[in-house]
Amino acid sequence: MLENNIAKITLSTPFAVGDVNIYLVKGEALTLVDVGPLTNTAWIQLTEELASLGYKPEDIEQIVLTHHHPDHAGLLDRFPSSVKVYGHKYNRFWLHRDNYFHDVYDRFF
Repeated sequence: MLENNIAKITLSTPFAVGDVNIYLVKGEALTLVDVGPLTNTAWIQLTEELASLGYKPEDIEQIVLTHHHPDHAGLLDRFPSSVKVYGHKYNRFWLHRDNYFHDVYDRFF
């Protein structure tokens, strides 16, 4: 239920941390705050929850990422590239794993 134009959606994760909460916000743009882990189970849960609220993934206009962890940003790849994605500038490093990312990652580990 969209109470005060916000709905909490709980998705399961394969991680020890357990379930993750994401939020659908109906405002000037239909927004998801975080998207959940990149698993088929989470995708099914998300699409079912959206449907129960009267929406489908294609209706999402923008995504706000609280941070880059895979339980919060993993499903980003399932959304069309036309969806606007907002978050802290440091998210970009983790979400766009280009050659620079891999060089830094390899040096670190």
